[in-house]
Amino acid sequence: MPQRVVQPSFTGGELAPSLHKRSDLAKYSSGLKTCLNFFCHPHGGISNRAGFEFIVETKDSSKASRLIDFQFNADDTYILEFGDQYMRVIRLGAQVELASTPSAWASGTTYAKTDHVSYGGVNYYSKVDSNLGNQPDISPTEWYPLTGLVVEIPTPYLEAELFDIKFTQSADVITLAHKNHPISELSRAGHTLWSLDTITFGANVDAPTGLIATPSGMDDDDLTYYYQVTAVDEDGKESLPSTEASALVDSNWQVGEKVDLSWTAVTGADRYNVYCSRSGLYGYIGTTYGTAFVDTNISPDTSDTPPIAKDPFAFSGDYPGAVGYHQQRLAYASTTNEIEKIIFSRISEFHNLNVSFPQKASDAITMRLNSNEVNEVRHLISMNDLIVMTSGAIWKITSGDNGFSFDNIRAYPQSKSGASNMRPLAVNETVLYTLPKSGVVRDLTYTLEVDGYAGNNLSVMADHMFRGYSMASWAYAQEPDSIVWVVRSDGTMLGLTYLREHQIWGWHRHTTDGYFEDVAVISEGDIDAVYAVVRRTVNGNTVRYIERMHERIDDVVEDAFFVDSGLSYDGAPVTTLAGLDHLEAKSVVALADGNVVRDLTVTSGSITLPYSASKVHVGLEYECDAATLEPPIEGTIGRVKSASRLIVSLLDSRGLWAGPDEDNLVEMKQRYLEAWGDPTELFTGDVEIGIEASWENRGELFLRQKDPLPSTI
Repeated sequence: MPQRVVQPSFTGGELAPSLHKRSDLAKYSSGLKTCLNFFCHPHGGISNRAGFEFIVETKDSSKASRLIDFQFNADDTYILEFGDQYMRVIRLGAQVELASTPSAWASGTTYAKTDHVSYGGVNYYSKVDSNLGNQPDISPTEWYPLTGLVVEIPTPYLEAELFDIKFTQSADVITLAHKNHPISELSRAGHTLWSLDTITFGANVDAPTGLIATPSGMDDDDLTYYYQVTAVDEDGKESLPSTEASALVDSNWQVGEKVDLSWTAVTGADRYNVYCSRSGLYGYIGTTYGTAFVDTNISPDTSDTPPIAKDPFAFSGDYPGAVGYHQQRLAYASTTNEIEKIIFSRISEFHNLNVSFPQKASDAITMRLNSNEVNEVRHLISMNDLIVMTSGAIWKITSGDNGFSFDNIRAYPQSKSGASNMRPLAVNETVLYTLPKSGVVRDLTYTLEVDGYAGNNLSVMADHMFRGYSMASWAYAQEPDSIVWVVRSDGTMLGLTYLREHQIWGWHRHTTDGYFEDVAVISEGDIDAVYAVVRRTVNGNTVRYIERMHERIDDVVEDAFFVDSGLSYDGAPVTTLAGLDHLEAKSVVALADGNVVRDLTVTSGSITLPYSASKVHVGLEYECDAATLEPPIEGTIGRVKSASRLIVSLLDSRGLWAGPDEDNLVEMKQRYLEAWGDPTELFTGDVEIGIEASWENRGELFLRQKDPLPSTI
């Protein structure tokens, strides 16, 4: 008996083959057998992904590159290309270049770090401050040569180290951590002004100098008092103490006896704290806003002592490999010598690791995660608590409702699964991470029931995408469709449509004529732009391109961009399009004024269209496939069924093919009232497709988009 079957949603994504008979599962009714180059919308439909537009070739295509996002504010957002000992900058879909050729180098001029000059037809970047008299072409320590006008700075990171860099950002500064190098900060002063500097740990304010202690009115001098002074800035940040000064005083101190203290003023100091030692331990005796103080035998408060210098990251083997902010402190973790140790900076003094004795609440904190195994700290994520992900477990470090200080923080294990080295993603109040061995993706969020953190295995319904693979990198694009983009070790891009509050997660696969190697996302206007490093073979050569997923424009067919490594032309009608050197000898497809043009080959960087067009998108072709599961009709799973009629609800679509399988497809006909020569318009509504009935499968349906055109089902 004929039956009507409706699938109203595809939010379950592509399900693993092991689940293709599991019609009892809730996700079965919203799942797909295949979801290739389609993605799931959180509201239920699927669309073919937009194409990737070509941005630029990496500096050295023979080596891998890594993309890191950098957002200063809503307008100033960047993608940073880190390669073998260099960094370049991309902004709003274009490589950042100097506005013009810099001024010529002058031997008598002192240059600051980040200054640019030209010399001998080459542009240079100043690597140091106080750069005077160093001729650029023979001074590699002071000057770094550029390629044309391309903005670039040197870095210490080798190709093999790029994907082990951990980073965190505050305003216009990114802190970069790698165990092989001193921890550094990348700062931005403008689109073309970037500087990478090794962090110098210590107080923000210099210690006072020239301290003199002068006793007066003493009847005897049988006791020695010692003094130190610290400078304090207007934010309350305190320097290290001055060199101590001593004074011989009367052990039977009388009224009128005193010690006069004086010192040299410190730039940036708002006030000064004075400390005195009578028995080996310094204690606070007062504060002054000038550079003099009088001690009239004030009793030292030995619970308040001057800071003690501490720099635990001074030598190789002690460089931290993880970093993260939490409650106005910067946490550093996982050195080669002590992989389980975490050190927190002083409050609001991110480069200050100084302590006091006895310890103060604002002091730097050192802690170790004590467990049965010594596990490497890999990630530090700030939520309500600090989430610490190690190679063998996940912990929360909490201070409850109190301040985050040495005397009230506690560490509690949350999971024994551990995390891989790939940087976790913060998705609203949830953290996504991958397991260290299998690459399985899990989420983690606070649960009131257990007063801790727990989550779900997000890979279990699509485990075929993870078995035998590792995950190379990932990034989260919140707008417009809340998708996590994941680069797999074989060069496939996976997508996870994820909306935890509605219990939505569905996986989809994405391929191209090449291999995805890295992905990053940055806010650009009203969308989160997806950038990728793609390794391709062009004209017999291996090349690596940085490409950007185009906005999915599907309301005007002429604007549809559904080609990879593509470029666009918008101008007077032409038949020849140049500037395609990056696709030399490749077979490409074009959408010219809304019409599909095939059988094009790039020759000498150009293609020739069969007719003139004013708006053209040219690039590599890719097909998009979606296949349904066996209809969940009660009592029929596993039985042969035939589907002969298909009604598809479409939104702004054109060019879809459908059938019982990929070898028996019928094109959806939709040209109705368009004038002769005009492109077929996009269609919204229900369309019936007559497909050939077949008793050779179990009622599954196959849909394909072959053309560079939008399809939303």
